[in-house]
Amino acid sequence: DVCEGKQETGKVSIRSRADNDADCRYYNMSISVAHRDANGEPSLIMTIQHDVTEEHNRQKSVNELLIRYKTIFDSSLLDMLYYDKDGVLRDINERACTSFTVPSRDMVLDGSFLLKNNPFYSQIPIEDMENSNTGSIIDFGEFKSPEYRVDELQLKGKMYYESTINPIRKDDGELEGIYMAGHNITEMVESFHRL
Repeated sequence: DVCEGKQETGKVSIRSRADNDADCRYYNMSISVAHRDANGEPSLIMTIQHDVTEEHNRQKSVNELLIRYKTIFDSSLLDMLYYDKDGVLRDINERACTSFTVPSRDMVLDGSFLLKNNPFYSQIPIEDMENSNTGSIIDFGEFKSPEYRVDELQLKGKMYYESTINPIRKDDGELEGIYMAGHNITEMVESFHRL
């Protein structure tokens, strides 16, 4: 397109030839026609090349790490939930869906499920959250207000729940999100009570 005059400059990403990935270099190259002959054909092409190998490898590592964490998140034996900095539920694994009788992940990932409306954590201001382990006894009958969506999820009776709250913060302390892991221990507690 640059040679044919359709655009002034172009960019392309290239990699060097190497026998193995460890020796590969990655470049971003800017291309432009420096001179054309009398017929308008390019006679001199100028390129500026930037080595972006470190950035490419860093992004590759981040992507691989995200895939590993996502696999752990989805297949964990614990309930896992992730809220963004505004307290909006952004991810939940199948185990947590089962614990809270959520019929489908899509239902709760529509941006309307808020941390402040989660009966287990509604008393904790988002900005004040610290890494902590919690044990809660929740009587869903006490949460009559519609924003808790207890009726919608058909949550009844009492639930005993253990969890870990992990706020994720930037270096300057600004909140980026809140990650929670937990599990329903109601059956174990009730069994202990019977015993």
